[in-house]
Amino acid sequence: MSTILLLLVVGALLTGLGRAVRLPYPEPAVLADTEPRLARDLVAGLLVLREVSLAHGARLDAFAGRPRQPHA
Repeated sequence: MSTILLLLVVGALLTGLGRAVRLPYPEPAVLADTEPRLARDLVAGLLVLREVSLAHGARLDAFAGRPRQPHA
């Protein structure tokens, strides 16, 4: 029961994030092909979280003086 509630809360947070934040680049194909709107917002939230994670990792690498590793 608590696992289901955790998944629902995380899904709701990602959906809210996907609705509130716009990506700084054109909409990827995976986002354009996703229906319904709730699923599209969830995928957008995942993409926003990935962008934030990559930017944070780049800042940590720059702070530590390590060369930046390209991401796939």
